[in-house]
Amino acid sequence: MKEIKWEPIVVERQKKAKTKPATVSINAKTGRIFINKVACELIDEISQYPYAELLQAKSGSKVAMLGIQFKKEKTASSCGVKPIKAKNGVTGYALNSKAVASMILGDVEGGKPSKVFTAEKYDDGTLAVALAKPIK
Repeated sequence: MKEIKWEPIVVERQKKAKTKPATVSINAKTGRIFINKVACELIDEISQYPYAELLQAKSGSKVAMLGIQFKKEKTASSCGVKPIKAKNGVTGYALNSKAVASMILGDVEGGKPSKVFTAEKYDDGTLAVALAKPIK
């Protein structure tokens, strides 16, 4: 048999980056609405917005979408937004509205008091949260 020159096949492996989705967690017991770091990065210079208005879009009588519109100035319907800090920096932002959390999640007696939803950028200062399909 004719001599064969063997060469190794070099396959470059691409590292899989762990990407977390942009999410908003809502807890009906505490009223906390937590926006994770990935969702915060969708809003340019989010740290300049100390307030947010919570908006709703209904499908029939049910709230189908939650809008979080960040504001520089306080309005009659806005609430404060606070950065959540850890050793490695800001991990997200939180706001508290027990009334909104309870309205979205309904009666949580015997059910799960918190749910996680995906978030996406609606416009320059607004996140849109689809409430139909929680991811957790």
